[in-house]
Amino acid sequence: MLEIRSFRRAESLEEAWELNQKKTNRVIGGMLWLKMSHGRCGTAIDLSGLGLDRIEEDDEAFRIGCMATLRQLETHPALNAYSCGAVRDAVKSIVGVQFRNLATVGGSVWGRFGFSDVLTVFTALGASVELYKRGILPIEEFAALPYDRDLLVRIIVPKCGAGKAGFAALSVRNSATDFPVLTVAAGYFHGTCPGIRVAVGARPQKAVLLEDPEGILKDGVTAESAAAYGAWAAEQVPVGSNLRGSADYRKHLTEVLVRRALLKAASAGDAWKTDNTNIGRAETAAVKPDSDPAAAKSDSAGGADAPGVVTFELNGRTVRREISADLLLIDMVREEGALSVKRGCETSNCGLCTVLLDDLPVLSCSVLAARAAGRKVTTLEGMQEEAAEFGAFIADQGAEQCGFCNPGFMMNAMALFREEPDPSEEKIKAYLAGNLCRCSGYEGQLRGIQDYLAWKKRKEGTH
Repeated sequence: MLEIRSFRRAESLEEAWELNQKKTNRVIGGMLWLKMSHGRCGTAIDLSGLGLDRIEEDDEAFRIGCMATLRQLETHPALNAYSCGAVRDAVKSIVGVQFRNLATVGGSVWGRFGFSDVLTVFTALGASVELYKRGILPIEEFAALPYDRDLLVRIIVPKCGAGKAGFAALSVRNSATDFPVLTVAAGYFHGTCPGIRVAVGARPQKAVLLEDPEGILKDGVTAESAAAYGAWAAEQVPVGSNLRGSADYRKHLTEVLVRRALLKAASAGDAWKTDNTNIGRAETAAVKPDSDPAAAKSDSAGGADAPGVVTFELNGRTVRREISADLLLIDMVREEGALSVKRGCETSNCGLCTVLLDDLPVLSCSVLAARAAGRKVTTLEGMQEEAAEFGAFIADQGAEQCGFCNPGFMMNAMALFREEPDPSEEKIKAYLAGNLCRCSGYEGQLRGIQDYLAWKKRKEGTH
């Protein structure tokens, strides 16, 4: 595990930048795969108090703070209306809901990972990045830069003006929540900003941007031109082999996915009849783009405890205690008596350690205890009545078997019920994807959830 000597919640971007100039210090994003990291960090620099956990919208662009999560991208109405659902489609298969509630946009983009669905879709959207010192530059230019000690502040997704645009994001995975074998995103712009942008990622290198230098699509996207462009792309995009797929397989996928993404983007663009400026603003208390983010602290900034001391709410009671900088939330709540929280995979994948942090399901094995400052943590011990009712239906289906995954599974399912009292089967399965069970095929859990929801409807007289 990464050893952290001290934790510092920055009060300004300038303070964060100055701290980050020391090579032993590190800016922390979502802290996923924390237990898989090795080495030592002098000071972990936390940006969560700077108002950068929001998605702002104006007539010209969406401005996505570096601390916004992938789950916020997935569920943001206006951003997904503009992108024709491409942003949602790009992130919805990234591990599970608990993972996406922690993974940050900034961490995903700054890492410039070869497997990044996020970098791929933002490249196709024509996004730019805002760096604290360097300023604003196109995301494909940023992706080619060497790593330095600057700070990524936000991602800027421009709107296409009064014209029309269509987008699509597709990927192939060996299993639903695995890294992609290949991911493709396409933007088809016409009207005031004509052209196409196709990004191909997980090649397995980072996303590469394609345009149309040969004019294959100059007369529009048709079945024939999309096929021709896909074939051209397969010859242009460098691909390689790894455990998930061979270079030949990726070359074939490039042709197929580029063709399909173009056709989907063009179809979405033709169906998009609404002026971009009226696609539905998100009702959020956003910081104005020209304001100092340090002047508007996020609600998650936490309290004003001394360094090494954290105060938070655990299952309705206030806890104040000393902690080490690298203490994990899972260890802190277990030390406080919440023994239902289990340690499982140590890779941020299994969901056994799920707790609610400010009512959102997260992986407590990947949250530093210091980040719980001023926040509410709920474990199964704090939801006994609801858990007893729900657990009876899981047991009735024989879905508990060894029972080790049950607490995390039940926490995630009960978070689903709070978010969506009457979820579809598709949404239930999306939530189930964040929890691994080695005893069953998940059908018992699915039936148990459906039976429980049907019982609740009857009990409440709604069915």
